[in-house]
Amino acid sequence: MPNPQNLKSFKKGEDNRRNLKGRPKGKLRDIKEVISNLLTQEKNNQQLIDGLMTVIVNKALKGDLKATEMLLAYTYGKPTQKTEISGSDGEKLDFSINVITGDKTTPYKPE
Repeated sequence: MPNPQNLKSFKKGEDNRRNLKGRPKGKLRDIKEVISNLLTQEKNNQQLIDGLMTVIVNKALKGDLKATEMLLAYTYGKPTQKTEISGSDGEKLDFSINVITGDKTTPYKPE
């Protein structure tokens, strides 16, 4: 079994920092840029984004619920869910909200 003392690459008193200047700027590309470049490439006179959308539409038409959900969400937006909160007998709840502006608190009572 090797001795862990022999595995050290630095001698006592040496500067143990390896990457003194950090990662060089501009080496990592933005993921959006990479995806955009890929999807705008052409294959068989068609941009890849068009082919991708065709695949999603065909899957949705064949009954793939995930593809349908994704297609509708990106086309029309995700549906909002509204929740009405009331008392146990359906009556309106009485509440107030304190709005803090600067150094004073102003009570706000909804109508």
